[in-house]
Amino acid sequence: MAAVNRIRGAFAACVVVGAAACVPAVSVKTVENPAGWRQTKWGMTVEQAAAALRPKAEAISAADSQLEKWRLADGALLTRLWIPDYALASRHFEVKLAFAEDNGLQTVVVSPRDAPGFGPLDEREAIFSDLERELRNEFGTPSLRENNPERLDVTWRRSHTDVALHLIRFAKTRVGMVALVYSPTGWDERWHRDHGAASRH
Repeated sequence: MAAVNRIRGAFAACVVVGAAACVPAVSVKTVENPAGWRQTKWGMTVEQAAAALRPKAEAISAADSQLEKWRLADGALLTRLWIPDYALASRHFEVKLAFAEDNGLQTVVVSPRDAPGFGPLDEREAIFSDLERELRNEFGTPSLRENNPERLDVTWRRSHTDVALHLIRFAKTRVGMVALVYSPTGWDERWHRDHGAASRH
């Protein structure tokens, strides 16, 4: 699935930044924006999104955004804003806001602060459960829930935004990784169609 490839890139990109521990956590009590994430809207420029989130988000320079840890969707999206400590479901996460060169803000990835997103499977399953409970309280019953031995995906399809919660399982090593991804509705399909992918799987 295309979303998994994008999320794997997000996990590979996660790096612990020592200074992050000194940054106050961001409150999650803001009313959810149906056409974006929190105070941002899809398509916003880096400057517009930074202003909307000020002073919560830290800027990633254009040069640094080219580094592998900030690139998503095979480099089609570059992380230009970062929230190092974001409070959600009584836990701490980091948030990456990724932008397309011509289309502005296109994806927001929320993942555990302990990079690169890998952790003991039991712990990651607990994080997933807490997030799913929080999202159900906010959005109601999910549009889709798929579960198999390798992964668990829960998606809320809204009028302008897909909210997708993912758990990737590595059963042999008892390791897992979790990410919560916000993107414009149908972004995955459009990106893979435009890049010639025959299928999302």
